[in-house]
Amino acid sequence: MKEIINISIPKSRFKQKIKQANGTKYSHRVILPKEAGAYKYHVLLISEDFVQEDIDNIDNNVLHFYADREIQLSQHHRTPNGEDVYEKIRVMPKELYKSFYGEYKDNSRKRFTNEEVEYLKKNISVMDFLQDRAGFSFQRQGQHYYRCDQHSSLVIDTRNNAMFWNTEHINGSALEYLRKAEGKTFPEAMNILIEFHNGLAPDKKQYIAPKYEQIEFKLPDSQQNISKIYEYLCDKRKIDRDLIKRFVDDGKIYLDAKGNCVFACENYKGKVDSAFVRSTYSGFRGDVGGGNKFTGFFIEMDPKATKLVLTEAYIDGLSYITAKKQAGEKIDFNVLACDSCNVMNETFRVNYLTRPVLNQNIDTVILASDNDKAGRAAAEEFKAFVRPFHRIQNVIDDLPSLGSDWNKDLQKIYENPEAVPEKAIMLK
Repeated sequence: MKEIINISIPKSRFKQKIKQANGTKYSHRVILPKEAGAYKYHVLLISEDFVQEDIDNIDNNVLHFYADREIQLSQHHRTPNGEDVYEKIRVMPKELYKSFYGEYKDNSRKRFTNEEVEYLKKNISVMDFLQDRAGFSFQRQGQHYYRCDQHSSLVIDTRNNAMFWNTEHINGSALEYLRKAEGKTFPEAMNILIEFHNGLAPDKKQYIAPKYEQIEFKLPDSQQNISKIYEYLCDKRKIDRDLIKRFVDDGKIYLDAKGNCVFACENYKGKVDSAFVRSTYSGFRGDVGGGNKFTGFFIEMDPKATKLVLTEAYIDGLSYITAKKQAGEKIDFNVLACDSCNVMNETFRVNYLTRPVLNQNIDTVILASDNDKAGRAAAEEFKAFVRPFHRIQNVIDDLPSLGSDWNKDLQKIYENPEAVPEKAIMLK
């Protein structure tokens, strides 16, 4: 963090505003008071972004200077023949500070009112702050959420200007980030936030949640021809026909007018609030707009199961069950298939907290994500994420061993019935 030098000047010394070259911002023309010593009555131009009312003295404004940047001052002289001359000098902020107060000392504040704290928490965009300070980048997911590219468990809710970093157990504002992620003391964190807020453009000093066009969730229209579903999911993908029939009969899997296979996702209330479509003849796939990406596709195989399997795709969840049936293993688990590995943690959290069949029964989570870099990273992040869920006693790795995902494993088993996936690994 760059060191900031703060100097309080009477408001009476602020003479006028001058429009800057960009035509959108202004600089204050300040005539330094006699307290400036050797620099008294020198003229200073300072951007309005670096001026703030002194909350300890309402008759003053505080000027903020970067300690390593020179300040240019000018002093007016009139020659004997009446010519106006402006002498320009350059001085470092600490030297100017000394002329006011004597020896330089750390003048960062130590005490803050509750109103100041709440104002900064409310009005500093946590996403902008993390982008500026930590270099994080974000991708939009859903109506109000942005997920961090560098840390998939870090999500920003722009509606409430809040961060949720599950693996680090950090929730809240930029202040919580500084305290917990960087280990800053409260005064250190507050001074950092004040400096950041002072440097914001005038139209950024008050947080306003971005407004997005509200997309109403609506399931795609269906068509009666369901034979393509069985051709695609059973004949091509090798998923158990009885399992697919169960969801077709319930209307949770159907074919839309364009020939896409639709997976309709029910929340804990039994209401379909999201859906995923997968082409039966091309590589096209995607979410239905306006849906809740964290509902997932819950497959209840045993209402008394103490084990929950997590997969990062809906077809993988169905494939996992089929593969275990093919191997003659007992189906004593339920499955929560997620929209992707990036939303696995939040999908688990939402479902665990809302579905009694999960929060009252399960003590074991089986991670069946893809066996690739992203899938393995998601599995490792989940292990850290799930620690506060004290009911969860066991986490088991059961990544596919014949292919990169469980459907590829399943297809290889059909190609070679003697191929047997590796056993799941219990983790402490």
